[in-house]
Amino acid sequence: MKKKLKYPIKEEINLTPKEYSYLFFKSLVFPKQYSILVSKYNKLQNGLFFFLINLLLTLLFYTFLKNISSSINLLFSFVSEIIFFIPFSLLLLILFTFILHTFSKIAGGKGSIKNSFNAICYSTSPLIFLPVKYLKLVGILYFIVLLIYNYKNFQNLSLVKAGFIIILPSLMIILFLIMTGIITLL
Repeated sequence: MKKKLKYPIKEEINLTPKEYSYLFFKSLVFPKQYSILVSKYNKLQNGLFFFLINLLLTLLFYTFLKNISSSINLLFSFVSEIIFFIPFSLLLLILFTFILHTFSKIAGGKGSIKNSFNAICYSTSPLIFLPVKYLKLVGILYFIVLLIYNYKNFQNLSLVKAGFIIILPSLMIILFLIMTGIITLL
């Protein structure tokens, strides 16, 4: 017997602050239900918007933590972070989408590239933990777990296939980011 979700699944959402906060909370607390919920959404704009909100919140949190004891203007620091990180993050998002979609097609995934894009975008909630020194690894691992669940539902794959599709390229990208110094674990 299937559990009924408390929140009705619509064909599409308009990402209002209420919808965003509900999805954000659901993604962190109930990842399996969350991935079933968002796999019904197909608009690229909503996935991209969800990704950008998560990115901006992460950057704001990072800027605040970095400058908490500094005399640097918080607004200036935040704007300079945005100028660098948004284009870089969008480039990584597009690259990661193509890589995962290619792996998905090889493994027999039935979703489109739009589904791959949305699966990644709707998995970015745990990235809010990246600015916190001792929660970086937790954020990265939880992002991967959420991405596996989302990819399973968006691409109609088994959990094992989705896991292999996500873990191999994710490890390659994470190692690249660590080697280039973009992400530091400690």
